[in-house]
Amino acid sequence: MAVAKLVQSKDISDLWKCIVLFEGYGFKTAKGLKYKYTVKGGEIFDDRKETSKSITMSTVELAF
Repeated sequence: MAVAKLVQSKDISDLWKCIVLFEGYGFKTAKGLKYKYTVKGGEIFDDRKETSKSITMSTVELAF
């Protein structure tokens, strides 16, 4: 339901809700490598590298 709402609304707050809902879900990169991410506050951290940089909510908003 959250994804359907995002498709209709195209609102950043609905996008962020979807990001939070999919936290811990197993994704694959374009090269087929598995990864998951966690959300802490307004930042996203992936599990691919120990020293990975975070993606902030404002960066997501700019890309959106």
